[in-house]
Amino acid sequence: MDCLIFKNLLTKELYNGAKMHQPLAIAVIGGFLVALPPLLIIFPVLLNLAYGREK
Repeated sequence: MDCLIFKNLLTKELYNGAKMHQPLAIAVIGGFLVALPPLLIIFPVLLNLAYGREK
């Protein structure tokens, strides 16, 4: 009986913790999705245009 009560309390606490961190996770994933395309595509193209191919 005590184990069942502890399990219910533990799952409730984990659920509340997950709800608390959800906005942070959304912000981090959104930041990655916004930052990666400029970092991998736009900035290298701009640097190539600015400096060209030096030999």
